[in-house]
Amino acid sequence: MGRRKKNSRKTLSVGQKSSEKIASENSKFDKKETTRQEEEYFAVPEATIDAYSRLKLPLVQPMQHCQTISSDSDEEEDTIELNFCPRFVFVSSLCLICMERSEKICESCGMVSYCGDRHRELDWLKHRDLCAVLSKVCTTGEGLSLLPELSADEYRVYRLKLIEIVAHRLARPLELWEREILLYPRICRGCRRFSKMLRCCEACGVELFCEDHDHGHEKWCREFQKLFLHLLPTLKHLQLMFIGPELRLPTVPLDLLATVKICSACKLSGRRVNVSFHPGKFYHDFCRSKQFVKPHLVCLFNPGLYRETGFDGRDTWPETIREFCKARVPVCVTSYTKHEIPREMIRIKSIADVETILEPQRNPFASIKPDRNFVSDDTAPLIYKNYYIAIIKGKS
Repeated sequence: MGRRKKNSRKTLSVGQKSSEKIASENSKFDKKETTRQEEEYFAVPEATIDAYSRLKLPLVQPMQHCQTISSDSDEEEDTIELNFCPRFVFVSSLCLICMERSEKICESCGMVSYCGDRHRELDWLKHRDLCAVLSKVCTTGEGLSLLPELSADEYRVYRLKLIEIVAHRLARPLELWEREILLYPRICRGCRRFSKMLRCCEACGVELFCEDHDHGHEKWCREFQKLFLHLLPTLKHLQLMFIGPELRLPTVPLDLLATVKICSACKLSGRRVNVSFHPGKFYHDFCRSKQFVKPHLVCLFNPGLYRETGFDGRDTWPETIREFCKARVPVCVTSYTKHEIPREMIRIKSIADVETILEPQRNPFASIKPDRNFVSDDTAPLIYKNYYIAIIKGKS
C-alpha cells in the first residue's frame, strides 16, 4: 500500500479476484424432462468462439508482472496510481516462478513444476510447508491414488475435500492458485492416474497424459491456447449494488473501489455512477434491510441456481428467487455453458411464475478469457464466464 500526500502519488496493489462458484450437480428434476427442455432451448446450431482471434494477452503471467495505470482527476490535485497485478494462475506444467513450460517437477510432492534447479531452489522456502502437506495427503498417502475409481461428481467432491484437509493441516486458507493445484492436479486427463512420468500436450501445454491415453484431446486443445452510460443516453444516475455471501473485496479503501471515472462528456451532462458493496449477505435478506432500494434490473452472473448444494452446503436459492421475482423487474441470468442455462430457467420456473423476456442464447458480451471448468469438467473442461444469457421477469 502506498501513502497519500498532497501533490504526491498513491500506489495500491489490487489482486484480481476470481469469483468462481464451486459445487457439484445434484438436480432434483427428471433427467429426461430436463434433456427435452434443453433441446427446445437450443435448436439452432452455434459457432464456437475463436480464442485466437479474440484474445491477445497471455493466459497466465508471472506474479511479478504488473501494469501501472495512472489517472489524473480534474477535481483534485492528487494523482491516483493503481498497480494492477493479474492473479497468478497455477498450471501444473508451467514453472511456478517464470511460467515457462517445464518438465522438471518437485521431487517431493510431484505436483508443481520448475524450469530448472535454480527456480526450484528460489521457490523452496515458499513451497516447503505446502509441499510437506501435499506429499503427506496426496502423493505418499492414498489421496490421488483413489481418483481413477471415482465418478465425475465424486471426483469434484473429493477435490473439494482435499482442499479442506490441506487447509486444515496448514492452519490457514489456501490461496486461489494453491487451490488450483488440487482442483486441476497433475494427473492423466484420460484415466486420472497420478504419475511423475506423465507427458504434457505439446500443442496447448496444459493437459497431461499417460502412455495409454494420449488421444481424444483435439476438441479442447485449440481452445486451451488462445458501458451503460453510453448505451443509455438519457441515463443520468447509475447505481450499482454488489451483494452476495461470497463477495470478497480486496484490502483497499472502499471509497477507492466505489470510485468510477467517467469521461468529460458524461461529466458535462451531469451523469454520475455510484457503487456500493454488501459482502456476506444473501439477496433476500438484503431486500428486507433499510439499505434496500428497489432495482430496475437484477443480474445473476453464473449463479448455478440448479445446484442444490448452494452456499455452505445449504440451498438458499428459493428465497432469493422468490424475492427477485416479486419485484417484477427484468432479471438477467448468465451461465458458463449452454447446458447450464436451461437448468437455471427450469429452477426459476419451478419456484416462481415468470415471463421470459429473452430466451437462452449466446451472450454477445461474454468474457473472452477462457477459464478452466471445475463444475462440469468431465463434459466441458474449458469455459467462458457469462457465455450464455437469458432474461426473465416475475409475474406476481
